[in-house]
Amino acid sequence: FAATLIPAPRTTLHHDTIRRVRTELDKLERKQLLLKQELAESQNAETHRLFADLLMANLHRVHAGQKSAIVTDYFSEKPDGTLSEMELSLDPALSPMENVQRYYKKYSRAKRAQEQIQAQIRQCLEDIHYLETVALPLNDNVTNQEIQEIIQELADSGYIQLGKKSRNFSRPSEPRHICLPSGAVIFIGRNNRQNDMVTFKTAQPRDLWFHTKDIPGSHVILRTGSAVPQISDIEKAAHLAAWFSKARNSANVPVDYTERRHVKKPAGAKPGFVIYEKQKTLWVTPDEESVNALL
Repeated sequence: FAATLIPAPRTTLHHDTIRRVRTELDKLERKQLLLKQELAESQNAETHRLFADLLMANLHRVHAGQKSAIVTDYFSEKPDGTLSEMELSLDPALSPMENVQRYYKKYSRAKRAQEQIQAQIRQCLEDIHYLETVALPLNDNVTNQEIQEIIQELADSGYIQLGKKSRNFSRPSEPRHICLPSGAVIFIGRNNRQNDMVTFKTAQPRDLWFHTKDIPGSHVILRTGSAVPQISDIEKAAHLAAWFSKARNSANVPVDYTERRHVKKPAGAKPGFVIYEKQKTLWVTPDEESVNALL
């Protein structure tokens, strides 16, 4: 396990897997940028509604066949207290009321587009976060079996395709564990399959579960049996959770912890994804020397 901190030559399979994940992340980041641009362009929804309201309020001033109309803006006024006026474009082939309806339809379409784009952005962010959890263990020294499991996960999630010969039937890799001087044991998931394993198969209901707050990282379990967890052991587990996360090189990393019984996996959730409650938070600055001492 200590070899995790020692750089090792990366195999072709390791480099290829990193490239695959990076390619998918690049696609999602470009998609996110385009969606944000589309969202900005759809911000004129309220403008269409305003124009419709003003046209409706000024309907007595509009006649069929007009290409534009001067309307009173009842929602704004000049410094002297008088109301402003604005010119609205019209479709001369439509009646005044049909022009009102045209603006309301534009508003409805733009509003629906906003909602759809916002939903796509949320999904895109979730996909980016998920792929970051997949990529995270590839930054360390991982075994060939762990890489194969990551490749299988990417295939199961629909990001890549594997031929029948590429299916992985080797013995599954095992989560890492550390026996502490106090007698407590720490378990660390090193990929999403292992994260699900330590959380929902290895951990017992009263074990403490650790994870960086809103940051991709390993699931870490602290098992003390019937003993009350020592503060020092809780700090060690939190330190490992911060180290084996995307925030490894950051300061003051928030690490949430709670009893395992308060951690749930939503139906249909991707590997490694959980929700939890009744958590406490520790702030940790990961330090390689401290991690080496633990390992």
